[in-house]
Amino acid sequence: MEELKASRVSVGLHSAAALAAGYIAVLLGLAPGFLAGIILLIVMGIAAKRISGQKGSKWWAKNGLLLYILIWFVSWVYFFNTL
Repeated sequence: MEELKASRVSVGLHSAAALAAGYIAVLLGLAPGFLAGIILLIVMGIAAKRISGQKGSKWWAKNGLLLYILIWFVSWVYFFNTL
């Protein structure tokens, strides 16, 4: 049960951070926005490892990294076309 809770928290945090990164990337431009998104991803990775109790990189890739990249790209496209 604790594993499920850690996964849900990680997915939620990464999703919210990816939405913010997509918006920031549109506001700052391509290169600075990409750098800000990578920095935010690293911070979220550290937070996810602390929450999960150091599960490892493979766990983080499944429960945060891939979702972050997907939502970041989709939100960037959305905000780019609407702002």
